[in-house]
Amino acid sequence: MIWRWFKNLILFPIIWFWEQYQKCREKNAVGKMIGLFAFSLTGLAVIGIALAFLVNFLIYKAAAHPQIILIIVGIIWIYLYGRSRYLKGEQQKSLMNEQQEQDLQAQNDNALKGLPSITMFMYAVLRSQSDDIDCEKPISSAEIQMPEDKYILRNNMCFYQFKLKKKDRKLYDQATLEVYKQDIQYTIQSKLHSGENLTFDAQDIHDQYGNIFDAIVLDSIEDMGGYFQFSVVYASQIYAEFVRNRQMIQMQNNDLAGDLSVSWDNKS
Repeated sequence: MIWRWFKNLILFPIIWFWEQYQKCREKNAVGKMIGLFAFSLTGLAVIGIALAFLVNFLIYKAAAHPQIILIIVGIIWIYLYGRSRYLKGEQQKSLMNEQQEQDLQAQNDNALKGLPSITMFMYAVLRSQSDDIDCEKPISSAEIQMPEDKYILRNNMCFYQFKLKKKDRKLYDQATLEVYKQDIQYTIQSKLHSGENLTFDAQDIHDQYGNIFDAIVLDSIEDMGGYFQFSVVYASQIYAEFVRNRQMIQMQNNDLAGDLSVSWDNKS
């Protein structure tokens, strides 16, 4: 990099003359071109002499003070080391970003590929459960599809989103939603085991803690006012670990809330 800087400095008068020469040639200004040539040669000579004096001065100082050479060389090597580490880090970051983009694209492709099958399956499930959860019975699979965000990619998992219009706009409490969730999951389980409405391979998942997950899991149900929104996921070891971590966090929050309640009661 330093050598490139010196080279550019030395060649600058020549480069400058060539640029000015191109302009003067268009105007056929011969006298001006001769003057520019002489001026550029003078500049080249001045820069050469100045650099020669500088090199001679540095050699003289280095001979008198050799520690200066050590310091300069040390600084150069520290700079080269830092620059090498920086460039290597940028290269690794670029490769990681590229890999992440490829992984995300693959996840999107897989999500789109699996969307028709799981939509038809959930249409059959929600249609059979609609009366039990106070919803209108859908007459086509299009009625349960979200207009946007048909799926959400998160932590290498794909959560498919579906909806079902309610018969009324009253809001249901969390306890009722949890009952609906369990009923729908039971229907999912029954249809998976019977093979009804299946156009894909479905395998239950056993995690390392002894838990069993149906091949398709209703992860959540939300009351959006005029409709219920369902989040459905294909079970996997990643999802099993996700559920365990979520349960652990919930248990910690419950313990913290209990400790705060006891502490407040003692103060009272």
